[in-house]
Amino acid sequence: MNKSPKPRFRPAGAIAVMDKDRLGTIYLYTHNGQPAALGYRGRKTRPDVHVVKTTQSEIESVMRRWLDGLRSERAFREKCRAARTADEWSRNTVIRRIKRALTARGLKYSVTGGRGTGWGWIHIDLLPSVEKLLTPEQRRREMEKLNQALGLEHRTSISIPASTDYYREYVERAEGKTPTKPGTPYWD
Repeated sequence: MNKSPKPRFRPAGAIAVMDKDRLGTIYLYTHNGQPAALGYRGRKTRPDVHVVKTTQSEIESVMRRWLDGLRSERAFREKCRAARTADEWSRNTVIRRIKRALTARGLKYSVTGGRGTGWGWIHIDLLPSVEKLLTPEQRRREMEKLNQALGLEHRTSISIPASTDYYREYVERAEGKTPTKPGTPYWD
């Protein structure tokens, strides 16, 4: 069942003012004869800020600070996003590189990142849609094909530890190269 989103509360007689960067919308109105404002971020249905002050300049000051906060938050998020994509050995970048390399070699496998305490680990396995249709013998043959493509001994599943050395090794294996430096365990 798809519910339509709850509409925003908009006071009667309010004037909507949208920020030029489209970060938020401010509704200016009067409440019991005093200037007031509601500030909504993005598509939210609940206001981030609601102020009732004695003068219009106080309202403007509060709303300016709120918008400045939204701008600095956006800048921080963009900076973090750029840093994540610039790191060639980050987990997500390595997942993309392994998927691309396997696909370029005509192999379609599921390459996913671990969750929770195993966040940095990467797993390579059969696609779930394919795995459902295979018999145990066909699954074994498909995994042998993957192991052969990666230059590994027989394994039932492939888990890549959260280490740059292991990431580099498996990217090289997926590209069909011999690993220049195999990963070494960092745990006991």
